[in-house]
Amino acid sequence: MFNNNFRKNLNIFCRLWVVQSRYWSDNIMNLFLGIAVSLYTMVCWLSFKSGDPFLMVSGISVGIIRNGLHIYQKSLVDWRIHGTNQRLETLPIPKYVRAAATITFNLATTFGIALFMFIIAILCFPAQRDLLPHANGLMVISGFFMTWLVSYLMGTVIYLYVKNPSACQMIGLLIYTTSLNFLGLAFPIQVILNNGWTWMGDVLYLWPQRFSLNILQAGFANVTHAFESIKTGEITTWVEGQNYLGIMNIENFPLFNNDGTPVLDKNGLQKTLTVDFGFVGKAWIAYLGWTGWAMFYGLITIYKTIKNVIFHEKNEYGKFAVNQSTSRYIVQIKRAKSKEEIEMIHQSRIDELRNKSNLTKTIVDQVQREMHIKEYKNND
Repeated sequence: MFNNNFRKNLNIFCRLWVVQSRYWSDNIMNLFLGIAVSLYTMVCWLSFKSGDPFLMVSGISVGIIRNGLHIYQKSLVDWRIHGTNQRLETLPIPKYVRAAATITFNLATTFGIALFMFIIAILCFPAQRDLLPHANGLMVISGFFMTWLVSYLMGTVIYLYVKNPSACQMIGLLIYTTSLNFLGLAFPIQVILNNGWTWMGDVLYLWPQRFSLNILQAGFANVTHAFESIKTGEITTWVEGQNYLGIMNIENFPLFNNDGTPVLDKNGLQKTLTVDFGFVGKAWIAYLGWTGWAMFYGLITIYKTIKNVIFHEKNEYGKFAVNQSTSRYIVQIKRAKSKEEIEMIHQSRIDELRNKSNLTKTIVDQVQREMHIKEYKNND
């Protein structure tokens, strides 16, 4: 029995993956918006600042936010508009199987986009390859995953609570464009957080991705292994030395070109980066801040899900208000002389309840879905 249920659910899981894959790959805008915009911006910046330790990881993160939040949310809204979600709800698919298929598909496509952007950057910009051996792998991997997870949770919350399709997509687009412009890609993170723009850094604490991106940026620069300069004649080399300000602060990080030569300023001195990420130099504060935001969005997602499940159980196959007919409706049914007339009266009553209020519309729609599910199970 267990094996039969497992095979059945696995088959449903695979079919849901196929449905999502076809929609995602057939929609050219998903591919263009999910990959091209972030990749183009990243490549343009790296063409001029190839040794910047933040641009590649920031560009990949923006691609993650685009697919993990905005494209995911856009797909759900499209399915809601075209009735795909409603048709899926009429099928006897376990909710955990559907949720698992959605989460894993989004994670897989997001990982694919991130890997593609990473390969392009590494192949085309040797200065980024030179930074890889010094990167803090744990911080980089956790930063990427945390960026995806909090983006996915935010997209789910917006979809569950914002019913207007245009408003839903505009909120997702706002989060994406803000991340693109102010978290280290369109505008350098060292400019946003320093140079008299510290108020912008304070505002960005409201963006959950700010915490994970700063962890990721600091991890790729690996500030736990600072660099010290050793000058021999006219040649300056850099070796791993003592940590300077702490794990989340960067001071005098050296910049190099793709050919390994130092990037020089107008005075002939090597350019360096100095960034205070704003966490008092402590990585655990950034992790704690991200955890707070993730728990916030996770809990309100769970609350909405439980509320929907309770409503589903209360409403089991029509026990709710659609059958609470008025005397006029009952009289009309009794006077009907044909099946077609009864169906027309019933449809008129359904339309009347739908137009009465948002609550009755929700109840009517839910009851009809439950009735479809019951009919499907009875005929199975």
